This record gives sequence, C-alpha cells and structure tokens, in this order.
Amino acid sequence: MENALKFETNPYHNFICKERKLLELSGVKNVERFDENEFILETTLGWMCVKGSELSLNKLDTEHGDVIIKGNIDAIEYTTAHKNKESVFARIFK
Repeated sequence: MENALKFETNPYHNFICKERKLLELSGVKNVERFDENEFILETTLGWMCVKGSELSLNKLDTEHGDVIIKGNIDAIEYTTAHKNKESVFARIFK
C-alpha cells in the first residue's frame, strides 16, 4: 500500500523509539509512502526512512505533524536528499 500525505507541522522534530516496537515522531511534514516494510517521511530536519516488518501507521495528526508507527523496527535512517524509487517502466515511459 502506497500513500502520500502532506500536512502542516510545527518546526521541531523529535522521535522516541520504544523497545523497537513503537516509534513516536513529531515534526513530520509529509508521509511520502509506506507499506508493511518501509516508511518514507519528510521531517523538518530532512528525509527519514524507517525499515522493519509488520509496520503500520497507528496515529496520524496532520494538524501538528505527529505520527506513530507500530511494528518491528529494524532501522531508522536520515538522508539529506530524497531519492524517488521509480519503477523501470516509469523511467522508460517519461
């Protein structure tokens, strides 16, 4: 399941990871896409990739930019630039 959600946020970004099963985020500007193995989010401090298994969006507060992700969290990574993962067909038929 892929989704794109954009919303207003406060200028601060924080995250709390509880026992690698629950991730609470603030300062989220955009949820680019997500599925059960990966979330790609734009935060006020750059792009964030959360990887794991059985991941689900538990809370989405678009007014404040708060997100809660549940599941088995294996990795949290920040990147300075977002690399859009396009399919081979999408690149060919541009």
